[in-house]
Amino acid sequence: MRGLSLGLSLGVGVACGVVACSAGKATPGSGVDGRPVATAGAANGGTAGKAGPAPIYVAGNGGSGQVLEVVSGAGMDAGSDVPVEAGTCDDLTIQTYEAVPTVLLLVDTSGSMFQPRDQLWDPLYKALTDPTKGVVATLQDKVRFGFTSYTSTDPLVTATCPTLVSTDLKLKNFDTIKTAYTDIGTKTALNPNGGTPTGPSIVAVTKKLLEFKPEPPGPKFILLVTDGDPDTCTTANPNCGQDESIKAIQDAYAAGIGTFVIGIGDVANKFDASMRTGPQHLQDIANAGVGQPVAPNTESYTYSECYKKTNGYTATYAPTVAEGGAAKYYTVTAKDGTTAQTQIADAILASLAQARSCTFNMDAQVTGDASLGVLTFNGSPLTFGDPNGWTLGADLTSVTLNGTTCDSWKKDGGKVNVNFPCKLVPVVHVPVPQPE
Repeated sequence: MRGLSLGLSLGVGVACGVVACSAGKATPGSGVDGRPVATAGAANGGTAGKAGPAPIYVAGNGGSGQVLEVVSGAGMDAGSDVPVEAGTCDDLTIQTYEAVPTVLLLVDTSGSMFQPRDQLWDPLYKALTDPTKGVVATLQDKVRFGFTSYTSTDPLVTATCPTLVSTDLKLKNFDTIKTAYTDIGTKTALNPNGGTPTGPSIVAVTKKLLEFKPEPPGPKFILLVTDGDPDTCTTANPNCGQDESIKAIQDAYAAGIGTFVIGIGDVANKFDASMRTGPQHLQDIANAGVGQPVAPNTESYTYSECYKKTNGYTATYAPTVAEGGAAKYYTVTAKDGTTAQTQIADAILASLAQARSCTFNMDAQVTGDASLGVLTFNGSPLTFGDPNGWTLGADLTSVTLNGTTCDSWKKDGGKVNVNFPCKLVPVVHVPVPQPE
């Protein structure tokens, strides 16, 4: 069985079957995307058919609850055609696997990211691109990574704002990302006045992610790393991009794209009594990124230069500060480069753990009553259709953990077992004529 551990020792063991037979043996057929469809066998001892190139379904010795073992290789006959008694049949065990996530690494490359460079840019660069221990190198076969750097060379020239450098989104993307990141670090360091247009950059990468159609599909996320409060493409000072950034992230979430945020350097300690900045703003965009309510800005903000320049609010806010969410975000404050690198890597891995999918794809299509299935999580059965239980995907080829069960899976991993037993249908046997 395969599972996505994200390098966090959050393994998964999964087995599932398909509602597939009457009184005979299950016969895998051709289904969605080439996956087998389990269909009813003959009443008096059907024949298990070909499953395609992979996997092979190897029949056991029959009997109630018999499971077909999944092995790799070319298709083959699944076993004996001897009669099976009415009321007994074979379950079909199908391989399942987590949906592969797509994560776009959106990295702030404003001038402040290089001041001081050895505490900010360099530790982040190493945490992502170290060829042996870096996050991208170690997870590139489990996550479709993409990379985009963002800044603004002249915030007053909207035609060139934001300034983005991007790579494609794909598995095994380490070399491309490292090359682009290295080149950006060399060139951007020469522009100490670059801005932080977070909102417009989120809009741009959201469009990119929506246009990306991986096969098979999987969840999509933005991982934002920034060291400062956002500005806009029309106003560099003061930093007035908070509302614009929140709106962009809320729109991305509404389109099915989550956002996680890591704040490095001084942004973790910045505070302004007149408006929500620094860690308060990190909390706000973290909430927006997972669909939680965002606390409103301060009353004094409505009298500020920022409010006047941006013509009010565009994002959606909770009625009071107390009703704002508490989504997880991460900050890195170490002044030592080596320590900062470790903290950044840990923060990225913790963020990616949240990106774990609670949906498990199956190599077969369910053709029977899904409510007859039994799904257990760490040994405990869950209720089909319950808000904290599990559901069958509309494609009939996936199952999804819901609510608190999904939260627990993302946090700690665990073992998921799925089985769709045969629905037994009595069959009247016709006596076989005996020779005189």
